[in-house]
Amino acid sequence: MTNMTFADFLLATLVGKIPSMVFETFVGHDLVYFGENKLRLVIALAAGALVFLLFWKRGKGQASQSE
Repeated sequence: MTNMTFADFLLATLVGKIPSMVFETFVGHDLVYFGENKLRLVIALAAGALVFLLFWKRGKGQASQSE
């Protein structure tokens, strides 16, 4: 299977999941309390869209280089 230890797997999983969990929690909370957190919701969604676009563009560039 793999030589990766469970501790390394757990650490990598936590480091990879924590940012998305925090983002989803903020957006979910701000949607529920929309009247109080409009600006933070807009900023979080804009930041999330920016990160998505950066990774998408980076992935597209790598795919075209490998062809």
